[in-house]
Amino acid sequence: MSHALERTHPEDDALKTRSGVPASQLTTFGIGGEIATLYETQTLDALCGLVKDLNARNESFHILGAGSNVVIGDSGLLAPVIRLGRGFAGFTFGGEGGLGDWMS
Repeated sequence: MSHALERTHPEDDALKTRSGVPASQLTTFGIGGEIATLYETQTLDALCGLVKDLNARNESFHILGAGSNVVIGDSGLLAPVIRLGRGFAGFTFGGEGGLGDWMS
């Protein structure tokens, strides 16, 4: 059984990092292997800062919302996963003024 390690970034309580997280804990299907690194963001500023940092390091990543209609394989994910917190429930990702405009 995997044990997730958790670290809160002291400079920003809106961003947490966990390692070795079973995907089964994050999806409604309750299946999936281990996520090597999970970032949990609660604010737009934390999300944008994290995405800019990952992009600057040329590091690919996945974004996960509430975890419904998502299947993660038994082999898990090596690329980091950014999980959007409840504060993102009203955000749109496309079109003018969407989240994509904030991260470019």
